[in-house]
Amino acid sequence: MVVKNAQNKALGIRRTEKGNDDDPNPGGNSGTGSTSWRVGDQSIGVGGNLCPEQVIARSVGRAFFGGIVDQLLTDAHQQLENAEACIKWYEDQKAKALKRIENLQKLQQLGQQESNK
Repeated sequence: MVVKNAQNKALGIRRTEKGNDDDPNPGGNSGTGSTSWRVGDQSIGVGGNLCPEQVIARSVGRAFFGGIVDQLLTDAHQQLENAEACIKWYEDQKAKALKRIENLQKLQQLGQQESNK
């Protein structure tokens, strides 16, 4: 523990605890107090207390995550549009093929009728 404290002091890390005055276990893990760490001049809150840097980091994280989700939704909509365009093209090709088959069958029937005469 002494070595760890010496290392923390060398790194400029300081731990502060805020507890409830009525807490029989000050600095303990009772859930009523909070603990924060300072690294240099930055505060890192623990126990629900967020320092401004953490609030900004969470906001940036949410914006970044939201941007990813927005891009994925845009990509999915584009993929759906492409799939629908492909389906329409295949349906058009199917209609053309059916029309050609119908025309060829009529031509075949006319040829057979002429050969039977």
